[in-house]
Amino acid sequence: MSQEIIEKSIKCKLEPPKKKNLRQECNCLMGSDIGAYNTCGHLCKEERMIELRKVSKVYDDGAAVCRALQKVDLTIEKGEMTAIIGASGSGKSTLLNVLGAMDSVTEGQYLLNGKNIEEYSEKQMARLRNEMFGFVVQDFALIERYTVEKNVMLPLYYSKKHKKNKKQRVEEVLKSLGIWEKREELVRCLSGGQRQRVAIARALVNEAEIILADEPTGALDQATGREVMDLFEKIHNEGKTIILVTHDQKIADRCQRVIEIADGTIKSDR
Repeated sequence: MSQEIIEKSIKCKLEPPKKKNLRQECNCLMGSDIGAYNTCGHLCKEERMIELRKVSKVYDDGAAVCRALQKVDLTIEKGEMTAIIGASGSGKSTLLNVLGAMDSVTEGQYLLNGKNIEEYSEKQMARLRNEMFGFVVQDFALIERYTVEKNVMLPLYYSKKHKKNKKQRVEEVLKSLGIWEKREELVRCLSGGQRQRVAIARALVNEAEIILADEPTGALDQATGREVMDLFEKIHNEGKTIILVTHDQKIADRCQRVIEIADGTIKSDR
């Protein structure tokens, strides 16, 4: 994932839907409680929050064809903490982009709580990316000239959530991650670990159901990396679904589930 993907996820200012607002539609998709009925009157199952069915992703620039994913079957349950591992070029980052709805599939189906996301308009998909998914990347993808507080607040400018209490919501998240006292500092003045905390705060500020992290400890020393993983475990224990890509087996072993991918296919799932 890159700065471009982060910008795509938060800079999706949309016109309000004419009939049913997307929050209601997302409630129908996501469900708020285990086994509870959602606002549309349908029972949302706890299992199978995300389901990929025979998903392939092919890149064709006219000169060469790259099969990044090949007929991948994968289910992610609500509340899971999953690691995706694999060598460079194995397809793990492509898989994460597909799971985060940042990249479309070439073949197969992507179901989000039972509904094919291809049925959504681009406006609805943009809102989903902004409000249902939180993204954390290796190089932080923060705006260096902005303060901590302003970086974390960015997704709220393009969301209907917390319209009247943006500052309060940012305060809650920064305090929960132990960086409230840094709120007025420019991010360029922070350490790597502090920057990653800011990136995690930005991913959480919209109350995303699913946190996607691409090599979140890759730019950090071991001690700081462990601290960041402690944060992810804390977030997971609070009920979030976390999917992270890593090359570090020690990081992967801290997750409930480890999926190994090679040549665009799942080689093991344990």
